[in-house]
Amino acid sequence: MVEQTINSVATADYPADRLEIFAVDDGSKDDTWKYIQAAALRYPNLVTSVRFPQNRGNVRPRSRISAARVKSRLPSIRTA
Repeated sequence: MVEQTINSVATADYPADRLEIFAVDDGSKDDTWKYIQAAALRYPNLVTSVRFPQNRGNVRPRSRISAARVKSRLPSIRTA
């Protein structure tokens, strides 16, 4: 699901200079991080990977990302 979501956003018909993807692994116990790392290698100028050692809920990762990169809008796509 994560790989498919990142690929879908990365290949969307949208201006590349206005797109930046932050892929966050929020303490997953599965292979989510593997897919995030692969996407960061596949789209090096587009995907920034962030990994938290434990789940922090939905608000904390977005707060950290917002502080790291201020954009006019930061839409969020959450996968299960």
